[in-house]
Amino acid sequence: MLTWSVALSVFGTGLLSAESAWRALGYRPSAVDSPALWKYWYERAAVGGPKSIVLIGASRIQAGISTHQMRKQLPDNQVVQLGQYAGDSPVGVLRTIAQDQRFNGIVICDMLAPFLIRDRWESQRRLYESTATIKEQCEAYESARAADLLAINNSESGLRSGVKELAAQGRLPFPNHVRMRADRSLEINFALMNNLEGFRRENADSFLKQYLRAEHPAPEDIDGDLRELDGFVRRIQDRGGRVVFVGMPSSGERLKIEEKFHPKTKYWDRFAATSSGTCIHWAEFEGAGRFICPDDSHLDYRDAVQFTDTLIAELSKRGVLKAR
Repeated sequence: MLTWSVALSVFGTGLLSAESAWRALGYRPSAVDSPALWKYWYERAAVGGPKSIVLIGASRIQAGISTHQMRKQLPDNQVVQLGQYAGDSPVGVLRTIAQDQRFNGIVICDMLAPFLIRDRWESQRRLYESTATIKEQCEAYESARAADLLAINNSESGLRSGVKELAAQGRLPFPNHVRMRADRSLEINFALMNNLEGFRRENADSFLKQYLRAEHPAPEDIDGDLRELDGFVRRIQDRGGRVVFVGMPSSGERLKIEEKFHPKTKYWDRFAATSSGTCIHWAEFEGAGRFICPDDSHLDYRDAVQFTDTLIAELSKRGVLKAR
């Protein structure tokens, strides 16, 4: 018995030492996303009642709203992150929630002008059409929770992959600047990012090419899409829920591209004037200039806390939330 106790103690000490050393090098734990994990959290939101707050959208809302800070400010609410990295339009998710009679909570939806176009609504289909069983959902969550604990177990930059890259390349991998938590929220630490300026330029070029290839209907040409979308909003609100659309921050070249192809005054303002939901755009916040995205599209995890506090204050002012 004593031998086992000593062995466990030595193993635990070694594990903690390796973890501390790995974190000191900048490496962090990170969960792995999957449709089953998304479904796990969706089911909790669906049965959470009026205190349920669901965040839907793309990576901007995954990274730009701190679920930890939101839970701290709103301890009586259940906060669920259903955003999707590189997920494009969340309108299909909104429609799924509207069709689910169990849900009567609050939806906070990340909205960009391109997301309003009906042709893009199905981009997150693989999530909301997931057929993962309860067993698969729970296994996905337990796996994510375990991965969220140990940096040495990170599938991309953990101890095993680090040793492999050291042997092959003669150096350790760069720490990943993006961390996914078990609740599916993202924490982006741009201080860990290698060649941020190059990444920003490359992204700007890529986004410009995407915008040049895409079709851009005139604001009046998507009025039918807006009416259909508003039907989903009304359905949720008719059974006691609330829907909030949030224009998340962007900066630099990305903001210039967005304003060139979809000026806020022509697209967002038209949408906000006709929507039954609450519409909040970051540019309308007092002191909005302080929300700078280091890569032009996402907030650093430290700034996400401040943005979350500002958003909660605005939602409290409008009677959507009741913050502590």
